[in-house]
Amino acid sequence: MNRIPDSFDLSEIVGDVLSQICIDQHQIQLKFERVSIQGGGDLLLESSGISKQLFSDSWVSTGGLEDLIGCKVIGWEKRDDFHFCLSFACDANLVFVTQERPFEDFTIHIWETEFYVL
Repeated sequence: MNRIPDSFDLSEIVGDVLSQICIDQHQIQLKFERVSIQGGGDLLLESSGISKQLFSDSWVSTGGLEDLIGCKVIGWEKRDDFHFCLSFACDANLVFVTQERPFEDFTIHIWETEFYVL
């Protein structure tokens, strides 16, 4: 479980604007126009050449997330079997990290048609 499948495709998110970030003690929820991502896997923020860990089992920092609100997704990539990334127009990337363990790291809803549990 938690390995990103070969069929993984987030092309629907390109062009969407991040409209809401919800944070609780052990997870994050990101709401876009057509997509939502929620979970408690590791999360990194890459900005200005610096990579900062935001979440790893609990919050390390939320600094910088506020800059992504209202920002458009300009691309995405699957970096390997355990990392995928969203690129934002505000020159920042969110990197989602999954791990092989008995529970999910992220759940992704795309419209009403696709659903990924990583």
